[in-house]
Amino acid sequence: MAIETPWSTSYPGAQDTPGSEQPDLTKDSAPDVKDGDRVLDSHPEALRDKLQALAVKVGDDGDLPAGSHAAKITALEVAPPAHAHLEADIADLDHFDATAVHTDEVSEIATLADEASPADTDLFIMERAGDGAKRKVEAQNLPGGAGLGVTVLLDLDFTAEATQNLITGGDGNKTIGGKTFYVDNTGNATKFAVTNGVGLEMDHDATNTSVFGTTRTGLIAGIRLTDLGIDFQDLSFVRVWMIFSHNVDQDFEHVQLGFERKHIGGFVGATWHYWAGARSFESGQRWSGAFVNVNGVGSDGVDTTDLLNDDVMMVKLYSAGTFEFYTGVSTGGNFPSAGDMRLRNRGQFSDDEAMRMTDASEMAAWIATKTSNTNGNLETTVTRMKVDAK
Repeated sequence: MAIETPWSTSYPGAQDTPGSEQPDLTKDSAPDVKDGDRVLDSHPEALRDKLQALAVKVGDDGDLPAGSHAAKITALEVAPPAHAHLEADIADLDHFDATAVHTDEVSEIATLADEASPADTDLFIMERAGDGAKRKVEAQNLPGGAGLGVTVLLDLDFTAEATQNLITGGDGNKTIGGKTFYVDNTGNATKFAVTNGVGLEMDHDATNTSVFGTTRTGLIAGIRLTDLGIDFQDLSFVRVWMIFSHNVDQDFEHVQLGFERKHIGGFVGATWHYWAGARSFESGQRWSGAFVNVNGVGSDGVDTTDLLNDDVMMVKLYSAGTFEFYTGVSTGGNFPSAGDMRLRNRGQFSDDEAMRMTDASEMAAWIATKTSNTNGNLETTVTRMKVDAK
C-alpha cells in the first residue's frame, strides 16, 4: 500500500516508523501496478535538508565548513610553523629583577644594608669547590669559628641604679651596677653622682679642666676591659656606647666617650662640643704624642643640624689600630642597632701606637667631660652605657 503522507524525519527525537509514517521502499510488483510504496518529492527533500544541516555541523572529506567538527580536528592535527621567539616580540617585557642577586652584575652586594652584628645562626650561601653545588652555612660553622656574634660585656642602665654620691670618698674605685668603675677628679665637680631615675650626672664646677694632656683634670668615669673579663688582644674589635644628654652651649665645653690606657697615658675618643657659636662633633686621639684631631663634623661655626637630635655616641676600636666614631638616636631609652648608627669618621694608629695599645694591660672604656672656660655650668647626664666586643 502506497504511503503518500510526508514523514516528519524528526531529529534527534524518535523517527517515523518505516511502513507506517514513512515508506519501507517496497517496489511495485509490476510496471504501473502501483502496489508498492509511493515516495513523494517532499520525502527526499526532507532527507536532503537534514543531510545538509548535518554536513555543515560535522563536515566531510570534501569540505570543512568553518566551525565544523572536522575543521576543528584538522586544525589540531596540523603542526604550527616553527618560530624563534625574540624579546622584541613582547613589547612590554621587563626581564631585569632589580632585587635579585645576579652572577653577571657587579657591585650588587655592596649596595645591601650592613649587618654589623651577625648572629651565630645567620646564614650564608656557598658554592662547594668539589662539585659546584649550592649550600647554606651558618656563621658559627665558618672556618675558625666559635661564631661571629658580638658579645655584650656591659649594658648598664644608670637610671635603674641606687642613688650614690661618687664625690664621697674622693677619687678611686666605685661599685656601680655590680661593676667596678674608677672615677677621677671628683674635686672639680659640683655633682658627680648616680641618681636613681635620672642617670650618671657629671656637673663641672668653674675649674678650667682638660683630659687631653698627661695631667687630666676633667671628670672621668671608666671601667677596665679586664674587669669585664676580656683581653683586648684576643678581640677583633671592641665598642663603647652611651646614651646621654647635656647642656653644651659654651666654647670649650666637651662631652667625651672612648678608650684610654689607664695609668699609662693615651686615649682615643669622640667629642660632642661647642665652639665658635656652634655645637659639633669631633674625634681624635692622643696615644703617644700630642692630641690629634682626626676630623670635625660641624666645626665650621654652624650647628650641625643632623647631630642636634643625636643622643647616642659610639666609639669602635679595632685591634689592628683602626678606630671609628658614630652617632645615632635612641628609642625608648634603648640603643639603636649598629646598622642605624651613622659613621662620622675613622682614623688609624701608626704601627708603634697600635702595638702599645695591644700591649696595654689597663685598657678601659671611659666617659669624660671637660671645660676650658670658668662658667661652671657644664652638666652632662648619661642614662645608659654599653660595651660589646667581637
